[in-house]
Amino acid sequence: MASAVERRRFWSCHVARFARSGLSRRAYCERHGLAPATLDFWRRRLSAEPAPAFVPVQPREVVHSWGDDAAPALGLELHVGAARLVLPREVDTSWLASLLRALV
Repeated sequence: MASAVERRRFWSCHVARFARSGLSRRAYCERHGLAPATLDFWRRRLSAEPAPAFVPVQPREVVHSWGDDAAPALGLELHVGAARLVLPREVDTSWLASLLRALV
């Protein structure tokens, strides 16, 4: 059985994808094998929750391969939905913000 965090992440992704899909609720649910009532439940539940003001992150040593050599550097690893992003410490914050907006 999936944990509560995994269920929330799963449904949060589907709610966001449904909103961007342009499909009817029924068509979206049929395409993804979801129960319309469950999608409705999660849409209500997630819309009632306040958006987090921040996302806690912890810097960790990551190995990156950009540049001439692969060397450990203090960087940032983010998990957004199914995407895993490994970023250098010096990442441009405005670029990162626009990337995260596009992913969510």
